[in-house]
Amino acid sequence: LAEKYLDTFQNAGLRPVAFEMETHALARSLLPVAGGSVPVMLVDFGKTRTTFVIAVGGLVRFTSTVSVAGEALEHALAKALKISLSEAEAVKKEKGLIKDKANEEVFNALLPTVSAVADEIERHVMFWNTHAEHVHQSPPQISQIILSGGAANLIGFKEYLAQKVGISVALGNIWMNVAPFNGYIPEIPFNESLRFAVTMGLALRATRGE
Repeated sequence: LAEKYLDTFQNAGLRPVAFEMETHALARSLLPVAGGSVPVMLVDFGKTRTTFVIAVGGLVRFTSTVSVAGEALEHALAKALKISLSEAEAVKKEKGLIKDKANEEVFNALLPTVSAVADEIERHVMFWNTHAEHVHQSPPQISQIILSGGAANLIGFKEYLAQKVGISVALGNIWMNVAPFNGYIPEIPFNESLRFAVTMGLALRATRGE
């Protein structure tokens, strides 16, 4: 696979410096430089796939990717409400995963996809917590889930995951290793920045001379 990418770039007249798995870039942008001894799960809930990363001390120890992704949310809403995909995206952003009487139809349409992501998280957490100490000589219990990806902005998603999985859930800060907010506030809105976690991790590779 890497050789195919290499050939493509060279045929285009470009000289690649390095190839890297996106999971390592995610860890570099979403975790502190100093790392930590307690395992953390990163969940990149994107448009076409969802990637799971378990990192300890800033180092990637486990990864997995599934095809359940954010675009399924719009398709589910469009089908349930009999509206276009663009209209479904607007409804998703406005109403989100709020469980109340007024939002019941939207909640029920979004729930299967969100529940599938939560089930995958639970499965990976269970596997790690019961096998990691023997295999990786690491503290077994995952302490936190950090979300990135455009679909992570779904209203109520973070709270739903925290309740279902029973672990603290937070939205990732891709600027944590770049700009302390007390001196500079990046112009990009926070919710949009979640889409660029991998991009930021790749950029940080260059700044660290890796």
